Amino acid sequence: MRRLTIGLAVAFLCLFGREITPSNPARGQQPPKPVTNPIPVAPSKRIPSPRFRGHVTPKNIDMLRRMSYQRNQGRLAAMKAVPPPATWDSRANGWVGPIKDQGQCGSCWDFSGTGVVEIACDMAGIGGGPNTFILSEQYTLDCGSNGGCNGDDNTTVLQWAKSTGLPLTSVYGPYQAGSSNCNYSSAMKLFQISDWGYADSNGGNGITSVADVKAAIMTYGCVGAAVAADNAFEAWGDNNPSMSSPFLGSGAGPNQIDHDIILVGWVDVPSMTSGGYWILRNSWGKDWGIGGYMSIAYNANQVGTESVFAVPPTSPVPVNVPPAFTSTNTVTFTPGVVNTFTVATTGTAPVTITESGTLPAGITFASGTFSGTPTTTGTYTITLTATNAVGSAMQEFTLIVSQSPVPPNPNSVTANFGVYVLTITPNGGTPVPTPQTPPPPITVSVGGQSITISATINPNPSKP
Repeated sequence: MRRLTIGLAVAFLCLFGREITPSNPARGQQPPKPVTNPIPVAPSKRIPSPRFRGHVTPKNIDMLRRMSYQRNQGRLAAMKAVPPPATWDSRANGWVGPIKDQGQCGSCWDFSGTGVVEIACDMAGIGGGPNTFILSEQYTLDCGSNGGCNGDDNTTVLQWAKSTGLPLTSVYGPYQAGSSNCNYSSAMKLFQISDWGYADSNGGNGITSVADVKAAIMTYGCVGAAVAADNAFEAWGDNNPSMSSPFLGSGAGPNQIDHDIILVGWVDVPSMTSGGYWILRNSWGKDWGIGGYMSIAYNANQVGTESVFAVPPTSPVPVNVPPAFTSTNTVTFTPGVVNTFTVATTGTAPVTITESGTLPAGITFASGTFSGTPTTTGTYTITLTATNAVGSAMQEFTLIVSQSPVPPNPNSVTANFGVYVLTITPNGGTPVPTPQTPPPPITVSVGGQSITISATINPNPSKP
């Protein structure tokens, strides 16, 4: 009978040994104690420890969204005005620190919020770099008012970082996967952010649009977001994954959202139904996924829900941004008069713009500006190429010369001969040259027509 009991227990563990976390981990379930002295297992046959989630949607999230939108509406519009490149990876820019492990504690919210602050500050050049600027999740668990290992939301950390600040882990002490007595002292330096916000440019809820998430990542290095981290999500990271084979989702719905993570980049893949995938930073240690990271299709398993960003005390200057054209690609010029149009671009300076194609007669292109007096009408297609140290962009530009030239005044033409000013009145009048020595003939352009003017001295100025 004893052998039968042990055998059933072993079978149960083999089938159900992985923890199934409830969608709302704040219902009071305490995490199990970590196993000490585990039996060594070969890496290829590693038995994963239970992986904890911990996202809990704030009860006052509607108010938080409204307040965030009021504070950040202008900022959101400016962020979205910069066209995104096809790929982005904040890790390559040196803004992202080592992967962390929340352990057997539902503190994903803490790691998501703290990581968002870290990356935004690293992008702004604060703290000395991602390998040393490692902020403390334990400080928030010990000293803040939150759900601890029973779950909370990353905005709790962002509000805490704005009002109080966060110390370095090297100063406060290591992560313990549980709350303890507050160990803060006034000698500890706290790093604050100036603000935070939801990335949805319309102040909406649910999954933040791909465009809005990209804009926030480009501006502040990353976003914190929620996802439905179900068994399929977790299994992707346990089964020899590849970044080029992203997790496509399991169909998990909004009611299954249970985990906070960080998005640090993207890859657009037009052949994918979703259009591409995010580079997701998790808090389950380096053994999960690809060194702790995951590629996940846009919107799969509700990824990107409630995306948030942090604003560091020194506004970051986006670097390594490829060029993009932002001005109109069709312009109409008027013949016979001077026309000017400057092409607008974004991207890391300096941006050089070159053109290829046939320009209208009388028009030149230099330093990104079309200028001159066109003498012929027609439609001209020019290819513009913008280039900087990061990449290049091309745009087909259409220049139309079609409006009628400005007609000359039929009654008089005034020509400037240096010190001579001669007024010619075809229908009568008295030309008054000054001085009394006639100037040499000159040719002037009027309304696109060349006119040669000769002047003579009338011995009797009183008569025409």
